[in-house]
Amino acid sequence: MKMFELLPPVQPTPSVSAWIVPGWLGRAGKNELLALMATLFESCAMFLRSVIAFSALLAASVFAQQNSIKDYRDFAMSHEGDVARGKALFNDETRAACVKCHTVDGSAGKAGPDLLAAGDKFPRRELIQSVLEPSAAIAVGYGATTVETKDGEEVTGVIKQSTDEFVDLVTAEGKHARIAAKDIKQQRGNTVSLMPEGLQQTMSREQFTDLIEYLATLKQPENALTANAGMPSVIPELTHPVELRPFFKEELQFPHAWVHKPGDVRGPHPAATADDSCPRGHPPRRQFR
Repeated sequence: MKMFELLPPVQPTPSVSAWIVPGWLGRAGKNELLALMATLFESCAMFLRSVIAFSALLAASVFAQQNSIKDYRDFAMSHEGDVARGKALFNDETRAACVKCHTVDGSAGKAGPDLLAAGDKFPRRELIQSVLEPSAAIAVGYGATTVETKDGEEVTGVIKQSTDEFVDLVTAEGKHARIAAKDIKQQRGNTVSLMPEGLQQTMSREQFTDLIEYLATLKQPENALTANAGMPSVIPELTHPVELRPFFKEELQFPHAWVHKPGDVRGPHPAATADDSCPRGHPPRRQFR
């Protein structure tokens, strides 16, 4: 209350108090006004303290999440995982639940991309990032779309088929939702992946590394894999060797010609001398104009 004691007495004129403050407040004394102002200031101070505390908590949460992502990334880059345990995590619908949205057999029948050859297409670092930050890079054709119906219902998923009669989406739960075109009010694309953020928080760093190890082993069969610079891993020996023969005999030689422009007869290069335009050991040829 000390700060209010320094304020000058409140003396609103009748014309001002009539429209600035209610009648009961205009008739209130100095003590009542000071008490009311103290209450308002205290309420504002409590609100500001709450906002500051919430902001600090949010910043700490973001910082912790960033550190968490870095810890998981660094650990998975510097350690090897167990493929069998990673496969079990991939197929566990109560944990990572990757199998809900991804196939590994080339069928590509779910909401997420097929991972048959993920180990061939992406290096280990990109596999790690795709799990830790799923919205950082969304595969072409797998961006989420939200369809709003005329009844106010919204369905979010990946469009698998779109015709003049209907739109067929696959949701994050792996379910198909077919919506008639006549019932659609609007549809919009999303910049956020259907894959949830913070998936690593459901597992330890070791388990996360196991999952990455399994993803790195998803490769094409060896008979279809070009492992080294486009070369197959094994080149079988021919049953019947092939003999290589030249197309032309060595004694066959062709004159060196230079075409000046369309329609000109062949002749030597303008910058060459007569001796230079002939093969070594042969006399100069006549030039035809």
